[in-house]
Amino acid sequence: MNIIDALLSKGIKYLQKKQKERARNKKKKKAVKKKIKAVVVKRVVKKKNQKKLAGRREPPKKKVVKKKTGKILAQKEKSKKKAPAVKIAKVKEGSKGILVGEITHFFSKIQVVVIKVKRGDISAGDQIHIKGKQTDFIQKIDSLQIESVDVKKAKKGQLAGLKVKKPAREGDQVFKL
Repeated sequence: MNIIDALLSKGIKYLQKKQKERARNKKKKKAVKKKIKAVVVKRVVKKKNQKKLAGRREPPKKKVVKKKTGKILAQKEKSKKKAPAVKIAKVKEGSKGILVGEITHFFSKIQVVVIKVKRGDISAGDQIHIKGKQTDFIQKIDSLQIESVDVKKAKKGQLAGLKVKKPAREGDQVFKL
């Protein structure tokens, strides 16, 4: 029995050693992949920025002359704060909608979607436009539910469920008309 026990313990130690080596190799591979990914992302961003800048032409700088001395002073550029961009979609009938959220789930058997409200709010009675790669339809919201409870309004950051007329897909955008 002593020989069998000794062989088993040696075999177990060998297997444990191999597992540790595999774990170390996996960590090394992940680290290398992260470094490669970071380099690739930097290169892609750099190329995109170069393409953007290549098409632009810098406006000529205006010169400001001081009246008494006649010296030319450089004009200071003021930074303008831009309002956050709001996506506006042109709907079939020519009306416009404001991007309100995105579909996170679609349950095909019961024809229900879950919408993540990202901007503003949606309420029962609103008309929405659901648009995606293969989806494009308009419908009125009959009822809204948040965690299986009927509500009249869903605000920014909430997940709301509603029944739809046609199939939709995850990632489709929801516009409020």
